[in-house]
Amino acid sequence: SFASAKAYCEWIGGRLPNWAEWVIAANGEEDRLFAHGNEITPADANYFDSGDPFEPGPSPVGYYNGDQEAFATNDSFAKYGAYDMTGNVWEWVDDQRESFGLVEAAIMGGSFDDDQFGTSLFSQSFNWEDVEARRANIGFRCARDP
Repeated sequence: SFASAKAYCEWIGGRLPNWAEWVIAANGEEDRLFAHGNEITPADANYFDSGDPFEPGPSPVGYYNGDQEAFATNDSFAKYGAYDMTGNVWEWVDDQRESFGLVEAAIMGGSFDDDQFGTSLFSQSFNWEDVEARRANIGFRCARDP
């Protein structure tokens, strides 16, 4: 859940990034479609029907680093070196809203069950999700201040 992700980040001395920080980590100052560039292939990210050996499900963190033997991958890192910012699992970010009495937080990056031709994998796409949601296709990454 959002609260669990936030608590874990705080426990290790970090925090959840906000929407803007997540986009900058994915793109830098460039205007890319995906965190790793403007094209997407099964060698770049885990998305629906990409054919990776973990389908249908998340791949290990950093799997798309170009070093895999069983499944050819590119070294698909984001602008500042982070992996898995396109596909694999949606990521909670620390932006919330209340909508019709439901508290929601933003999720970024798309997941293994999103189609490569949809917009969910675009590096600036996001969705709102109930903060109580717990699903196999939602994860998080922690940020820290310098």
